[in-house]
Amino acid sequence: MMKYAFVVLTTLWVHAAAQAEEAWQTTAAWRTAFAEAAANGTQGNRRTEAGLHIAMFSAGNHVDPRYQPVLNGLRDAAGHPEVAAAMAAYTFIQEVTGDAAAAQSLFDKATEGVSDRDLRRLDRLASRAVKRTLEMINERDDTATYWVPEPVPGRYDPVEVPVTMEHPPFVPFSIPSRDAFRPEGPTPIDSDAYAQDLAEVQRLGGQDSDDRTEAQEREAFFWWLPDFYAVLEDLVSRRDIDLLDQARIFMLFEMIVSDADLVMADSKNHFLFWRPVVAIRRADLDGRPETEPQPDWLPFMRTPPHPEYVCGHCIWGASAARAMEHLLPLNEAESFVMSKGEATEAQAAMLKFRGVRIKDIEGMEVVITDYQVMRQRISDARIYAGAHFRTSNDHGDAAGTAVADYVIANTAQPLK
Repeated sequence: MMKYAFVVLTTLWVHAAAQAEEAWQTTAAWRTAFAEAAANGTQGNRRTEAGLHIAMFSAGNHVDPRYQPVLNGLRDAAGHPEVAAAMAAYTFIQEVTGDAAAAQSLFDKATEGVSDRDLRRLDRLASRAVKRTLEMINERDDTATYWVPEPVPGRYDPVEVPVTMEHPPFVPFSIPSRDAFRPEGPTPIDSDAYAQDLAEVQRLGGQDSDDRTEAQEREAFFWWLPDFYAVLEDLVSRRDIDLLDQARIFMLFEMIVSDADLVMADSKNHFLFWRPVVAIRRADLDGRPETEPQPDWLPFMRTPPHPEYVCGHCIWGASAARAMEHLLPLNEAESFVMSKGEATEAQAAMLKFRGVRIKDIEGMEVVITDYQVMRQRISDARIYAGAHFRTSNDHGDAAGTAVADYVIANTAQPLK
């Protein structure tokens, strides 16, 4: 595997933990085993990664009820909540990937010393939890629609259709519906706010901008694909958290980010707002005499082939940051470092396609002491990339925050 610049947290603790006898008691070890098994067979995605932790949390919480359940109708099993969570992880990996060899040693260690009678009960519980989890993560939303542009015979259409195919029409995990947190919409193109947004991205986000600094260019590259999962693993490793509560943290985080993705896809397909690259090139269509079209304007980074509003990076970044604020608040003197790591060839190819120059972010590190600062840097980076308008970023931030607050307040709450 080749080494490429890829934004992840630099940490070795996961690999060290995998060597320790206690490895099975960390979600990091089960996530690593799942990734290894998925690489050899069925590829994972955000929904299936969420499923791993839903199954783990549900099985463990059923044995030791600390929180409101996410799944109902599970089989009874007494004792060993962490073993129940581990067995659910093992069963999920086997069911989804067809290959649980990567998790076998973790499973053997987790079940060591547990009686055959208890193991049979826990196995039934784990199997039921996984079955219900798979039903949950694969539930489709038949009301969801995707925009397909109206064809004009003989005319080339550069848009890949249907758009936002990377966000299939799944039922949200926790929020009431895909449009429950739909933001208010982009600013009217005849408003002063729109003119300000247009001028900002035209000035800072153009391929040949003289106003964008080298540091801002590095920000645009660096924040294109941040790895929040590695951050979570690092922060969890610093705290004394058992397997059930670790699974809950990752489950809620993944539910939040997944539901925010659905809100983003709904907004893009509802508002169909044009991207800066189109708005600047076709400024003659905006009805504003003071804006002049710039037909040769190109964004600093490649623009994704779907509508602009609402900013996906911003709603995703804000939902992730807000989730971490709730689940893993930073202590007064606490920080974490984000830096490049090793990417898969597929990830490296995507970085190259988006215009990310690998050499520009090799060795780049960012120290985060405040989640809000991280959210702002992600937002600013999308302006420097030439991909979004400021209003879209701000509305995405607000929507992502609202989704996180709702999920935290309504899912797997502690039992009183």
